[in-house]
Amino acid sequence: MSYSILGVQISQTVFWAVIPAVVTLAVSTAIGLALHQRAQRVPKPRYAVERWPLIGKVKSAHDLLEARFAGKPIPQLSAARFVIWNAGLGVIRSEDVASTDPVALAVPEGVEVLQARVQWKTDAVNRFDLETSPDSRRVVVKFEFMDYGQGAIISVLHTGPPAAISIAGTLKGAGRIIRTSGRARAAAGWVAAWLAPAVLGLVGGCTLLLRGGNRGALMGVPTLAYGVFCFWPTVMVIRDRRDAIPSSLAEHLK
Repeated sequence: MSYSILGVQISQTVFWAVIPAVVTLAVSTAIGLALHQRAQRVPKPRYAVERWPLIGKVKSAHDLLEARFAGKPIPQLSAARFVIWNAGLGVIRSEDVASTDPVALAVPEGVEVLQARVQWKTDAVNRFDLETSPDSRRVVVKFEFMDYGQGAIISVLHTGPPAAISIAGTLKGAGRIIRTSGRARAAAGWVAAWLAPAVLGLVGGCTLLLRGGNRGALMGVPTLAYGVFCFWPTVMVIRDRRDAIPSSLAEHLK
């Protein structure tokens, strides 16, 4: 007994071997895409940071050399620039910030934050503001909300080594703010490397299943599976670009 699909005669054995595999691939791909799209709807707090020294530890055998900031002697001076943004499609609101773990810059004991300012923000309506603690060791980052791609650049001067300053914070429904490199992969190259075999696998697999007869149908399943396998890295590259610093902020880092 055989079945006819689009004019192609396929034996019953091959039919019942191929059709479940095709249905499984189609359903799993649809579910994967749906879950991926749903995952993009959540807020994703991200940050990138640059740190560099301005004045190393001041040492002089005769105590003739002294560094000062705003008239105050300092042992050393370092700078840092933090970029904070929302990489997800869900909105981050001020009430989402955990009261016990707000988004804040911090330095260890013995180090002091000399200056912290919002260098740039994507939109004034986000209402970014900084609140420095009395001991000058903590700077809380406040905002009203952040939509997708919105954020701010924060510049800091402190009296420790460059790596002394860090940022942390937890948001309800999004978890802790996560550091990224701030740079996307060379998307064109990655997409070309994976999308081409994905398309060839999907098209070739479907062609073999429908036009290749019994033998072609058996080869079509692994070919189609290979196409699906190559499709996912393309999706990952697109997701990786979401973790790159938004262009509205990146252009003010130059």
